[in-house]
Amino acid sequence: MTTPSSAPGNKYLDVFATSRGTSLQVDGVPGSYATTPLENDPGTERQYARIELLNGAVPQTVTLRNLGDKPVSTAVIKVSDLTVDKAIYDGKDLTVGATGTSAGSYPLTVVGVGPLPDSTAVSFPVSAPPAFVIVKSATGTSVTFPVSIVNGAASDPALPPVPPAPSPGPINDNTPDNPDAPVGTPVATVAAVSPVVRGATVTLDGSASTGAVSYAWTQLSGMPVTLNGAATAKPTVGSRPRRVARSHARYIPQTIMSPWAKLTIRITPKISVSPTAIRL
Repeated sequence: MTTPSSAPGNKYLDVFATSRGTSLQVDGVPGSYATTPLENDPGTERQYARIELLNGAVPQTVTLRNLGDKPVSTAVIKVSDLTVDKAIYDGKDLTVGATGTSAGSYPLTVVGVGPLPDSTAVSFPVSAPPAFVIVKSATGTSVTFPVSIVNGAASDPALPPVPPAPSPGPINDNTPDNPDAPVGTPVATVAAVSPVVRGATVTLDGSASTGAVSYAWTQLSGMPVTLNGAATAKPTVGSRPRRVARSHARYIPQTIMSPWAKLTIRITPKISVSPTAIRL
């Protein structure tokens, strides 16, 4: 059953109900309103009665009975103490007006939208209006009312779809954080060294090596020389006259040892450097 309602000053009580039965009635109250059966349209469950209020006073509750039930079923329904006058949307604002039956009905509330402090209609800026508004009184009763669309422009059409970015293709990440990725064959490469004079410092360069995760330079033979930065790609060697320093770069990607690259440096008043040799 929907909540019965009556506007202030109205001499009628409107009662709406839904039932498959055809023997519903509102019990009367002596001196206030008469016992009244509800009318029904054949083939529907709609039930309705308009009951005259004898003294103009709106009751707080009504008693509805289904005489077709065995035993007879009874429901006591609270009478709504408000009437919704309008609910319209003009494309910008949702305007709702409602009237309470007494001072105790206020403030009214449009559920999910905002308050109605009194009987003055209030406009609420919204972009997506509801199909129905539910207006609730301070006593807790409520009325559902459909929203009418009276104005407004058509909604903007969808933007053209953005084409997906081209695929960059597979990416090999051979860092230690990705240990399962395939690792290419490491190659140790040492750049050729230009001739130097006595007492000069020689910079070795293994930065062109591929697949390296570390560097380790050592002297293979000859008189001892000073080797600085042996764990870097570009260490330096302090030269001495007519001394030989042989250095190699060894790279260990993951657990695979790469070939060695051997470079021979001869330091004389005028020297030349043999071609770089890769020893597999």
